[in-house]
Parts: sequence; C-alpha cells; structure tokens
Amino acid sequence: MAKPIQHGYIHLDPTRDGIIRRLIQLGLFFAPWIGDVETELVTNVDGTRTRQIVNASGSIVERVSGFVGDGTDTAEIPIQLDLEDAPLTGNAYFPGTGEKLRYEWRKVFINQIGKVVERQSGKLERLRTDKLLQIYKRSAPALVKFMRKWLNAEFISAIYDGHSMNVTKGLNDSPEGIGAKRVFHPNMYINGVNASTGADDLIAVGNEGKNKTTAQINASRIVTGTAPTKPSVFFLEKVGEKLDELMIQKQATYQGKKYWLSVLNRPTLNLLKLNETFRKELSAAFMGKEYNNPLFGHDVWIWGEFMFAVDALVPRAWDASINSFAGTGGYINRPTYTSSHPHYFIEVFGGNALGWADVIPFETRTHTDNFGLFIEMLALLICGLGRGEYVDDAVLGQYFSSGNDVTETLENDITVRNNSSAIFAVGLA
Repeated sequence: MAKPIQHGYIHLDPTRDGIIRRLIQLGLFFAPWIGDVETELVTNVDGTRTRQIVNASGSIVERVSGFVGDGTDTAEIPIQLDLEDAPLTGNAYFPGTGEKLRYEWRKVFINQIGKVVERQSGKLERLRTDKLLQIYKRSAPALVKFMRKWLNAEFISAIYDGHSMNVTKGLNDSPEGIGAKRVFHPNMYINGVNASTGADDLIAVGNEGKNKTTAQINASRIVTGTAPTKPSVFFLEKVGEKLDELMIQKQATYQGKKYWLSVLNRPTLNLLKLNETFRKELSAAFMGKEYNNPLFGHDVWIWGEFMFAVDALVPRAWDASINSFAGTGGYINRPTYTSSHPHYFIEVFGGNALGWADVIPFETRTHTDNFGLFIEMLALLICGLGRGEYVDDAVLGQYFSSGNDVTETLENDITVRNNSSAIFAVGLA
C-alpha cells in the first residue's frame, strides 16, 4: 500500500526572517560600504503606479530592491551622473533653468539562491506547540553561517566575473536559470614597477577599456615571461595615478576624509610592511597613538589616499590550469594560482563599484510531509550582483549573453566604461 503523504508550504515568522537577514548582512565583507537607492511609488495620469528614483546613494555597493525588468530575470541599478551645466551668475533669471538629474542604468541578472534544512519530527515532538520555533532555533545559526559564506562569494564573483555565481552557472546545473557569460574586468593591470627604484610602470592586460579574454590573461606576465613585481610605495603612487586617469572616485570614509577602498590579503600586506618607506610613513601618521597604530595588528589600514582592508578571500589570483579567478576550490575558498606566477590581486573600489539587486531578501518557508511528522525548512533569496560598468546598446546582447548550458566566458573584447573599480596583480617575491 502506498504511504500516505500530506504536504504543504508555510511561510515562517517574517520578524525572525528579518533578524536573520540582518545577521547575514552584518557578516558580509562589504557590509560597511552598502548604500540603498531611495525610491517612491508615483501615480501616473492613467492611474498606473511606477517606482521612481528619489536618490542614489553613490556607495561602493549600490543596492536596489525595485526596477525589476520584464520576466523578472533582470533588475536595473541606477547610477546618478554629475551635474554638468555651468552655473548662472550675476542678476541672471533663475526660474526654469533647473538641470534635470540624470542616471545611467546597469542591467543585473537575478536568480534564486536556496538552502533546505531537514528537521525530523517524532510523535512526541509533534505534540509540542512550539515545534516551528524549535526549527528556527536549531536551524537559524547554521543558515546564517551558510548564507554569509555563499553571499560573500557572490560578491567576489561579481568583481572578477562581472556577475554573481548564481547567474553565471550554466543551465545544466541551474534549471530555468540565467546562464550568463563571465566577463573579466576591463581595468586589469600588472605591477611592473621596480620596488627599489620606482622604475617602469603598471602593465595593462589586453586592451585598456575593454573586458579581458582568457587568451589575453594567459599571455600576460601573470602567466608567462617576467613575473609581476612585489608591491611597494612606488607601486601605490602609480596606482593612484591610474585611478585618477580612470576617474575612480574615493568613496570609503574615515574620520571625515574619503579614500580609495583597497582590498588585499595578508601575504600582500606583509610585503608592504617590509617596505621601509611604507613603515616610516605609516608610523609617523600614527605617532603617539600607541595601540591605534595599525602596525600592531588591525584589519583596516590608512596610508596616503588608500584605505586598506584585509581579507583572505576577496583578493584572488588567476589559475591558468582552469582559466578562472575562482580557483580550484571556488570563490568560497582561498585562491589558487596553479600554472601561473605566484601573485595576488589588489582590488580598488570607488563609488558604484558593485550593483546589488536584492529583489527578494532572505525568507524562510517550511515543507511538511507524512501528516506533519517530517519537516524541512527552506531558506530562500532572489538576488543578483554585477560590476558597475556600461557598454553601448549595440553590443548589449554580446556583453550580457545568457542562456548558456555551461559556465562560459565572453572571449571577444568589447569597449567597456568602468569608472568605479580596478584590479592590480602584484608578485610575491
């Protein structure tokens, strides 16, 4: 005889979902630099209602929950442009001369991320009125840890691959998903600056202002020829010049002053700390502050125009054995550089570096079987992340190629405008 089955879906407590959502976000590496786009619903003359922008935050990560495109597989991230019209002077007539606020839009693919937690219930437990609360209590800590790890990895993927992993995964592994092509960063450079003399310069991978291809990266000094040079004060000065050239604005704030947020890992930081000039200038800046001196072990450092944040996972390396920045362990694990020269990237972020379409934030649901004796809890969110960059309408279809059965990479370079981030490879010796 067939086993009787009773099943259904129940949405759990939204208040507790909100608490878990907050705990997840607080554990994200980029949490201090997330800003929200302010929007409002406007009633049109025909009675329909549309959502319009009130203000874009200009933060390093621009998050928006509206502006979902047709078919709900894309969202639009607005970037507010600077005012350009010259000011009026003297006894000019001001009424009617206002300059309209202008925005550019970056399409971001969105897709589901879900995790199921199984909770087996016996007859005695079934009699308790707080059974659902027990599921929450026992599952929530594991879900927070799990979602933090994977959502952080989605952010990292967007830096290097142009999109979060949940949309670059091929349709064979993500049924009815997105299958978007990876697009490697257009502002990618290799350190060729001599650490002792300051001679030579940064070396662009491929063509500046265009996304990089696998062939271009494998033909660069990351893999072949002379290895990248180690980081130094001379290197940082060249990076500052390049960031000015790329018009990347400082957006990380400390004590009222803005800096370029620069993310490096501990091996790279240790090389900088061995640089005599770096140590002297850093110590002088913190003279008399004893324990506040970052030489004594803080995770955020201020030097010149840079705010250095230390992280083990955000700075990646190119793994030539698999042609990927994810490494053999994926973006949730430390980077690998098999078949490449020993190196790591330093990532520099300005305003609007990443767009986060947080369409359906974290929520939980339960599924019951066997007359309620078996319960599973589903943690679900729908989101997508992308780099803040723009291409001409004529090549949108190529740049935002989707529907691929396996994870693929855009292998023809296209002109891209990215004034919000850049990545720099440095050697380890």
